[in-house]
Amino acid sequence: MDYLAPPYRKGEWRMGINMIGARNIHIVGVTVNQSGGDGLYIGGTSAKAGGLANSVNVTVADVLLVGNNRQGLSICAAQNLLVERSVFAETNGTGPSSGVDFEPNSIHNKLENITLRDCISRDNANMAYGGGLHSVGAQEISIVLDNCTATGGPRGGFFMEYVSSATTGSILYKNCLAFDLGESAVATEHKEGGPTMSFVNCTFRNVSSNFRGYNATVPCSVPVWSRTVGPGHDDKWYCTPIYLSHKRSEGGVHFANCSLHDDYARDWLWANPFEAGERVYNVTGEVDVYNPYGCSANVSANVFNVTLKARCHTNPAGLLP
Repeated sequence: MDYLAPPYRKGEWRMGINMIGARNIHIVGVTVNQSGGDGLYIGGTSAKAGGLANSVNVTVADVLLVGNNRQGLSICAAQNLLVERSVFAETNGTGPSSGVDFEPNSIHNKLENITLRDCISRDNANMAYGGGLHSVGAQEISIVLDNCTATGGPRGGFFMEYVSSATTGSILYKNCLAFDLGESAVATEHKEGGPTMSFVNCTFRNVSSNFRGYNATVPCSVPVWSRTVGPGHDDKWYCTPIYLSHKRSEGGVHFANCSLHDDYARDWLWANPFEAGERVYNVTGEVDVYNPYGCSANVSANVFNVTLKARCHTNPAGLLP
C-alpha cells in the first residue's frame, strides 16, 4: 500500500494498533501489515492529568509488524512492558521508518522496566532499533534488549540519541547480534552524566557496509564535519562499525565480551564529539576485533576514563562467523 501517494493524504498516524494509557494488555500472535502509521504504538498522553500518561503492564508476544509506513513498533510511554519473539520488518515511508523506536513525547512519559527479548528487526529503511530521548528529562529509565537481532537495510543497528545528562538509569543490550547493515552496529549520541549504556555478549558482523559503495578515495580520517554523503547523513556511520559521538561530551558506554568481525581497512571505533573543547568520558571495556588489516581506532585526545580496548585478531581465519 502506498500511503505517500493519492488517494491518501500524507500522514503518519494511521496506526495498526494504537495504545494510549492502556492497562493490563496482552497482544499475542497478531500480524499487522502495511498500516499507514506504526504497526503498534504504545504510548500515553503528553499531560500527567488523568493518569493516562503511560501504558502499564503490557505484554506483546509472537507479533509480526511488516511493511508499515512510519515505524514497526513505537514505544513512547510505558511501564512494565515485555515484547518477545516478535519481528519488525520492511518499515518504509514516513520517517523515522525504524523497526523499533523509543521516543517519549513529554517529561510525563516513562520508559520504565521495558524488555525486548528474542526479537528480530530486519530490512527497515531506517534504524533497526532506534531512539530519541529528547523529552525524557530528569527521570530514571530502564530498558533491556536481550537476544535481539538487527539485520538488513541501509542504516544501522542499535542507535540512541539525545540522551540527556539529567536522565538516570540504564540501557542494556545483551546477547544481541547486528549483521549485514549499511551503517554502524552501534551509534550513540549520549551526553555526559546520563544513564549507563552497556553492550554485553554482543556480536557485530559486516556492518557499515555502505562504505564499500562510497567514495573510498576520501579516507575516514578526514574530519566528520567536512564529509557528507547526503542530507541528514553523517558518513562516519558509513566508515565506522562503532560510532560514539555528540555535539557535547559523550560517554557512559561499556562493552563486555563483545566481538566485531570486519574485513575492511578502517577504524573499528570512532569516539569524538563534534565540537571543539568537548570530551569523551567513561567509555570502558574490551571488544574482540577480527580484522586482517588491524585494529585502529579514532578517539578524541580530550578524554576522561576512556579505557575501551580492542583485543586484536588479524588472522583471516578468525573472520568466519
